[in-house]
Amino acid sequence: MVQPGHGPASGSVTRSFLSATVMSSFIISSRAEAQGRDLHIFSLRQYPTATVVGGFNLGRLALTAQTFYRWLDLSDALLNYMFDGTTVRDVVLRRITLCKVDVLCYAMQGVEGPIIPRHSTEHLAPGTYGLFSSDGNPSKLVISSARNYARPFQDFKGAILRYSPELSRQDHIPAELMRLAAARDRGRCCITGRNDVSTEFVWIFPPLASQISSPDARFLFELHYAGLLIIFCQQDRKPFEYYRVLDNVITISSSLVNALNRNSLTVDVDDAKRVICFNDPPANAPKLPSNLPPLSPSGCNRFWRLNLQYTIAVFFLPATPRMNTPRTT
Repeated sequence: MVQPGHGPASGSVTRSFLSATVMSSFIISSRAEAQGRDLHIFSLRQYPTATVVGGFNLGRLALTAQTFYRWLDLSDALLNYMFDGTTVRDVVLRRITLCKVDVLCYAMQGVEGPIIPRHSTEHLAPGTYGLFSSDGNPSKLVISSARNYARPFQDFKGAILRYSPELSRQDHIPAELMRLAAARDRGRCCITGRNDVSTEFVWIFPPLASQISSPDARFLFELHYAGLLIIFCQQDRKPFEYYRVLDNVITISSSLVNALNRNSLTVDVDDAKRVICFNDPPANAPKLPSNLPPLSPSGCNRFWRLNLQYTIAVFFLPATPRMNTPRTT
């Protein structure tokens, strides 16, 4: 456990922060506000400084602790392990209180309650949480980044094509794949199971999105800093042909295509194929089921995992208040 003056002992911050203002609210970005976040996760890597690294709207998602930790691991694998080669599997949550040190600068004032086990099936409650190691010390791992976040598929594709327009052909679904998908799905939406609505063929994980993410160390991410866009890229990505296969093509209701392309809609195949909505579905969309229909193609699972991982990066990672109009929560 931590020693006095070196961690969250006795629920108080270190001596240099004793004059800080204890607070029940803090500034969030307009992006976090728009998502309705009520779960706020802070890194304590530079303890006692607390830096927001992500959050979710639990009123919409209803996440168990076990699922949250799995999603955090996915997010970390996508964007951050390149910094120090570590993973976040030793990281655990604990409720914390904050104090204001300076403008947009916070410190951990104290801890509230026990460590939340990684295997817990209890639902997380809204609130402010810090990231700790399993030994109770503030975690020193690089977890998320306030200036690292993925764009929705549709926006990222547009950014890529502005610089490399010749790649547009990689995102077109070949006629042969559409023919095979039509024979497999028979006009039935793979998400709702309905066959009485207008449908389209779409990629689950667009091939161009492979330029930013995968769990196989093939990724590119964007660092937004001071108005600049800096691109980092691993060179061992798999070829586009890896993604241009039948298992990556599904039939879905035409009214859901934009939601999928904006990463508002995804599926967690490792949680009973749960259908996840990060925003309200379109008003003209058919009612979404809680889980994919039993007859949904099982071969699609690997691409739904890629889709989920990317989508978590879109909706979990924060923009800092410095980058957006600030709001107080």
